[in-house]
Amino acid sequence: MWAIRTRNTIQVIGLAVFNCMFLVYCGIEIAEVRSLLGDSTVVEGERKVSLLSLPINVLSAVSISIVAASVAAVLVLTYFIWREFGWDIYRSLGADLRIRKYYFQYQVFETIVCFSFFFFAGFGVQVSLRSHELN
Repeated sequence: MWAIRTRNTIQVIGLAVFNCMFLVYCGIEIAEVRSLLGDSTVVEGERKVSLLSLPINVLSAVSISIVAASVAAVLVLTYFIWREFGWDIYRSLGADLRIRKYYFQYQVFETIVCFSFFFFAGFGVQVSLRSHELN
């Protein structure tokens, strides 16, 4: 929302890259769950049931397909936003390369500040919740 209001194309592209990395993380997570559970079996009554049964595989496939669909939507929307904002920025700044370079550096700085704020806020919440669990 902030990136759209301030027309920060760098931040929009950064969010699209973050979503792509989230898709990679989903793939890694599925491999980690499968390696963690391995060939573990649980005895249920008279039969042995593998922990890697159908529900875990189905849920893994559903989660990665939902994330992949959302990443595709974000990438398409990012392209259209980039085209629209790029033209608006060109109209407002003009063709002077120095001013465009300064504006680009400003957008990069603003993106780093926003991402670091949200990272440290999330990290702080996790640390405070973890400290309450330990007490």
